[in-house]
Amino acid sequence: MRTIVIVIVVALAMQAGALAAERPGLLVPAYFKPGDQGQWEKLVELAKRRVPVIAVINPDVGPGPQVDAAYTKAVKDLRGAGGKVVGYVFTKQGLRNQAHVMEDITRYHEFYPDLDGLFIDQMPTAETFVELDNRKPSPLRAQFARIGGSKAGKASVAGSARKTMIEYYYRLWLHAKALKSEWLVIGNPGGHPDKEFFHEKTADMFVTYAGYDGYETYQTPAWLKGGETKETAHLIYDVSFAEDMKKRFREAQAHGAQWIYVTDDGGGNPWDTLPKYWDEEIAQFGGGSGGSASEPEKKRRGFFRRKK
Repeated sequence: MRTIVIVIVVALAMQAGALAAERPGLLVPAYFKPGDQGQWEKLVELAKRRVPVIAVINPDVGPGPQVDAAYTKAVKDLRGAGGKVVGYVFTKQGLRNQAHVMEDITRYHEFYPDLDGLFIDQMPTAETFVELDNRKPSPLRAQFARIGGSKAGKASVAGSARKTMIEYYYRLWLHAKALKSEWLVIGNPGGHPDKEFFHEKTADMFVTYAGYDGYETYQTPAWLKGGETKETAHLIYDVSFAEDMKKRFREAQAHGAQWIYVTDDGGGNPWDTLPKYWDEEIAQFGGGSGGSASEPEKKRRGFFRRKK
């Protein structure tokens, strides 16, 4: 009898561990000033409850011209509680001057040396390359043709642009790793990335959905379903009610997203405040009741997992 009880206890413990491993983390675009309405403090408390959380800071559409003491403290506080912090950089689908992007990356390293990585925004999606293949002339097609240096047919334009974009983001990734090899580079196309683009050294993790309209009909590409070497995140905004938030959360899990965030915020900047149903949302992540997560627990949950 004693042997049977031990076996049952061990089996239940293994099952609980498996569930914990499947539990997603929270990726929050925290585009609000630390200290504003106690919002950053809520992220710190969440990290203390052993929920994997990554916050994206955005001092001034990037690092800004100088160090901001409020962000220095915010980074220290969240990291001290067990969370992670990355810095926002925009790229305009590879059309922003690469030297300027690199300057932003360097400033983050100089201003906030304790950062855990970068959030590279406005990457091109797979649909971008589909648009390039379209016979109909468009400003985007013309821009990518110039960048790729191609004057040939439509297939050559798309192929040249893809190579150009991969090289553009690879150089950003390489610059970040040269400054701090352990930095996590999160790429945000806001939709499905090009498959080749995804597998190259352009980012360590991808936001494969960022939006609000039509999420109930969202489809994950077959090649992104399981077995991929990089984690994915879904960021969903303009979700007004807690019950709808819970539904979107379940849908994001079903799509295989390892990092999720749902908010009722909207408008021009849907990331400038935490949702009104914050307490109900964090309950979806199954946080503990105090204390910082140990390194083994973080790894078991896939916290900041980096696969080659």
